[in-house]
Amino acid sequence: MEIVATWLSTAPGGAERSVAELSEALQQQGHRVRVVLWEKTPGAGGVLPGGAAVVRPTNAAAYRRALTEALRPGAVLIGTHRTAAVDIEVARERGAVVLCVLRALLVPGGRLRLLDPGTGRLTPTPLGRLDWERLAGADCWVGVSAAATASLLQAAPLPVQVATIYNGIPLPERARVRPACAVRRLAVVARLEEWKNIDRVLAAFAALPAWAADRTRLEVIGDGPARARLEALTARLGLGERVCFHGHVQDWSGLADVVVSASTDEAFGRSVVEAGAAGLPQIVPDRGGQSELVLNEVTGLVYDTSDPASLTEAMARAAAWPQPRYTRLARAARAHALRYGIGPCAAAYADLAADLAADLAASGLRAAA
Repeated sequence: MEIVATWLSTAPGGAERSVAELSEALQQQGHRVRVVLWEKTPGAGGVLPGGAAVVRPTNAAAYRRALTEALRPGAVLIGTHRTAAVDIEVARERGAVVLCVLRALLVPGGRLRLLDPGTGRLTPTPLGRLDWERLAGADCWVGVSAAATASLLQAAPLPVQVATIYNGIPLPERARVRPACAVRRLAVVARLEEWKNIDRVLAAFAALPAWAADRTRLEVIGDGPARARLEALTARLGLGERVCFHGHVQDWSGLADVVVSASTDEAFGRSVVEAGAAGLPQIVPDRGGQSELVLNEVTGLVYDTSDPASLTEAMARAAAWPQPRYTRLARAARAHALRYGIGPCAAAYADLAADLAADLAASGLRAAA
C-alpha cells in the first residue's frame, strides 16, 4: 500500500514522535511510506522516521505541491486535524483516501489550530466556526483515544465517519521493575505549557501533609514557555529544594517513581504509556484521554477532578505505598502498557486504510458501470 503521512509541526513533542514512529512502523510492515513534514518552527519535527522518504515543505503552497506530487490514485493519506482542509481537498483531486487524525481534544469553548486553505496560516479556530462542510469530506476521522473520538462526534454538526486508534509507541521488550526510592519521586513529564496545568500539580504537592511531604520530591521533566512562571510559583509556594526542574531529558524513567498529570485536555497521554512501559505507576485525572490508559488501583490512580483535594490525596497515597504494593502496581503498569505498542497501532491504520481504499475502488467501479 502507498501511504503518505503528514504533520505540521510548531514545537517538538509527543505528536511529532508519534507521526515519525507510525511512519517507520508502517514502512517496516511492508508499505511504501512518504512523509510530508512541514516545520513551521525549524527543528520542531523531531526525529525523522527511518526508511521512509521525507519531503520538507516550508510554506502552505509548497505543502500543497508536495501532497499533489506524493499522492497517486488509490494511495492513502494519513494526515492530521491541523491540515485537514487542505488534505481533504488534495486527496479528492488525486483520487486518494484521506484519514484525518485528531490528535487533540475538542473541548467546549476551546479552539483548534487549523491551516486556513485561503491564507495558508495556522489559525486557532473556535469550534463553532469550523468548516464542517469541508471537514466532513474525509473518508474517516481517527481519534487517538475514545475521548478524542467522542469530542469529535459531539462537536461535528454533520455526520462523519470515525474510528478510534490509540497512539502506539515503541516499547522495550523487557524492563526491570525497580524498587521505589525511600523518598518517593513524583514526576511530571510534559512540555511546560499553560494547558498542561502543571501549576495544579505544584499546588497539590504543596498541600501534602507533613508526613507525606517528608517522604516525597517532585521532579519536573520537560521544557517550554511556562517554565519561568512555574519556577516562580515553586518559590512562592515555599517548595524550595523539594522540587527540581530538569528541563528536557531523553531517558527520564530513572528520575521517577510515580508519574503525575493534571492535564484534563489531553487527547492521549504519551508519557503515561512510557511510564507504564518503564514499570512506573501513574496518577492521572478522570477527564481526557489519559484516564483511559490507567487502571485505577491496578496500574495507578485516577483522581476526581471535581474534588480540589483529590490530587493531593492521590499523591499522599502514592507516598504511603509499601514496597510490595508499589511493586504490584509497577508490574501491572508494565503489562498494561504493552497494549499500546507501535506495531498494533500501525497494523490498525493499515487495516482501516485498506478497507477505505477498497470502498473507494468499488465506488469507482459502480460509477463506471
